[in-house]
Amino acid sequence: MRTLGALDYDTTYGVAFIGLSDLSGGPISPSDAMQAIIDGEETTSADIETRRGEIESLLGELELLDYQRTDVKAAWVFHTASSQSILSDISTMRSDALTRLGEDGIGCTVTSSEDNYGDDDKLYRRIRGTFTAPQYLESQNPPALIVRGNDGTPQYVEDSEIPFTMVIPQVLADLNESGPLVVFGHGFLGTGEGSSDYLGGWAEEYKVSFVATDLYGWSSSDFDTLGLGMIDPSYFQHQAERIEQALINKMAMIRTFKGVCSDLDEMYSDGTNLVNSTDVHYMGYSLGGIYGASVVAVSPDIDRAVLWVGGSGFSTFVERSTNFATFADLFSHSAAYPDRNDRALLLGVMQQMWDCSDPETFLSFANDGYDSIVEPFSFLSIISVNDAQVPGISSDRAARTAGIPVLDSSARLPYGVTQQAGPISGSAIVYWDGGYDAMPESNSPPPVGDAGKAHNEIGVIEDVNEMVKEFLHTGIVIDTCDVTCTFDYSAENPE
Repeated sequence: MRTLGALDYDTTYGVAFIGLSDLSGGPISPSDAMQAIIDGEETTSADIETRRGEIESLLGELELLDYQRTDVKAAWVFHTASSQSILSDISTMRSDALTRLGEDGIGCTVTSSEDNYGDDDKLYRRIRGTFTAPQYLESQNPPALIVRGNDGTPQYVEDSEIPFTMVIPQVLADLNESGPLVVFGHGFLGTGEGSSDYLGGWAEEYKVSFVATDLYGWSSSDFDTLGLGMIDPSYFQHQAERIEQALINKMAMIRTFKGVCSDLDEMYSDGTNLVNSTDVHYMGYSLGGIYGASVVAVSPDIDRAVLWVGGSGFSTFVERSTNFATFADLFSHSAAYPDRNDRALLLGVMQQMWDCSDPETFLSFANDGYDSIVEPFSFLSIISVNDAQVPGISSDRAARTAGIPVLDSSARLPYGVTQQAGPISGSAIVYWDGGYDAMPESNSPPPVGDAGKAHNEIGVIEDVNEMVKEFLHTGIVIDTCDVTCTFDYSAENPE
């Protein structure tokens, strides 16, 4: 069972199943415990009797909606966590880090500068180095947990040097003018440095510079921890807390390059600083498109993002992703969790660890912000229909959770999302259809094969990039679709 969007914080919910049948079509009977409550029979079980009151209340509410209690097969009541509870760790770290960073960040060090990186005349320069960020982990090497005080509150450990990579397009040097700085979010098990190998085209087309760092928790350095987590889920606590540190690192990087490191010698050409960091935005692809909302929400210095092929609610879609195939066999191994129900339960438990950094936690605050922790932000979500790596179910969910409209010329118009014509000032989701094979409707990944096509090929489509470029520069979603948002990769990229 999947909810259509994120549930409200600090709220009581009731769930009931009615009319269930088994694989042969026969009716499924309630458990003995459920049957006792339905029949009003008192038991000697303290557990059943403790739950009786809330289940009875739920059955009463269902009867008001014309659902008979005798038709109920299973039911339960639960209460969601409060926003304060979910955000307590990241808000503590964020507040402390911002104090230590000050208005301009702490500092950075350039370790290398390479002209015409890639030898294709797209990148004027690639700059690598480190920036200083407050750390709250017991170690920079995974697996590592947040250091906590006696009351469980995250504790500052030290300032550490975190790698960054920046690329400046050749077009800005040719024009001898400055262009905006965009923070880039890399894909699953990628790195910030590795992003420089494919950012040249976007940098040239958008006339922007990109800066990137690793998203700890989901970067290449976390592969072993993720593998260990398939056998011992306690390792996902290490992984989840690395993600929290990653959000602090990205916040520190943004502040640093808007402040103390906004005028480096390596940014110059013919006396002009090619990097305009007065107004920084974000663009992420795949995993970077998923966690972009979290990055923008945590950082007070950035309020606009383009999220390519992203979504939210990691546990709700991970099993439908081809990226999960790398770990699925290990997760179901006899030495791990061969029982399907055990794996389903564990994914739910893992989500509780991920909640503090999952974009789903922050998307509901996109329009109005939250307390002093999250400022309002806008984003453009670009979705490729029949994406096998980030399934559409998660993209729909993200849009509903954030309460944003879908461009009315989209190739897909999901349930529960308001349609709106362009231009749209502010957030929107747009679905583009490249004619790829349909994905399975079941909770399972598609065959790996060519499954990456829908996910990857949309990134070079001219009409899509025109839409992205306009939003990055102005915050306006323009309609670049020809009646309906479709594309033909082969036609635009003949061999």
